[in-house]
Parts: sequence; C-alpha cells; structure tokens
Amino acid sequence: MSINKDDRVLVIAGKDKGRTGTVLNVDRGSGRVVVGGVNIVKKTVRRSQQQPQGGIIDVERPIHISNVMRIDEETGAANVRVPRGPAARNNVSSKNTINKVAVRLQLPTSNNSCYDAG
Repeated sequence: MSINKDDRVLVIAGKDKGRTGTVLNVDRGSGRVVVGGVNIVKKTVRRSQQQPQGGIIDVERPIHISNVMRIDEETGAANVRVPRGPAARNNVSSKNTINKVAVRLQLPTSNNSCYDAG
C-alpha cells in the first residue's frame, strides 16, 4: 500500500469527498486508514472516570484506503506513483521523490542446508 502514517491525503470518494487530512493510523489487515478531520461520527459515551459527564463525543472512524489519494506537500498535486520493488515514491506531475522506502534486507543463505539436492 502506498499510504503511510503522517501522509497528507485527499478523500476521493464518500461523504467527505474533496476533504484533505493527515493519516493518523493505517490498518493493513483490513485496508483502512484513519484520516484526521474526515469521517467524523457521533458516539455516545457512558460515565466513567475518564469521562465523568459522559455524553456524546465526535470520533474519527476509518475509511477504505482506496478512497484516499496521497497529496504532494510541495506542489499540492494528488498524483503519486509507487513503483514495485525497493524504490522511492514519486509524484507524477512534479517528478519529486516523496520519501525513500526502506530496502528489504535479504538473509544470507547457508551452503550446508539440509534441503539442498545432492
């Protein structure tokens, strides 16, 4: 997935279409992201020590990752291409490198493996 925490994103579908925000959390298992200021719902809270009054609070709920598009910080453009493999994310319109993706380390292979044929 090309969306990471602290990325600026634009919502491209749903009730908050056109809004921008910062990614607060990414759930890779379900393919959802929590974006600050987007998809806010009302939630009732019981009285507790943390909330002595209880009541109704506003909560940001996750949206599907296909409904957001990354925004380039410098130009404000929303077209970002992510190449496969150990490469950087690039903005399509400005050709800027957004941030480097860590190169995956390969473990050294041993020559005396019990699974070798021969």
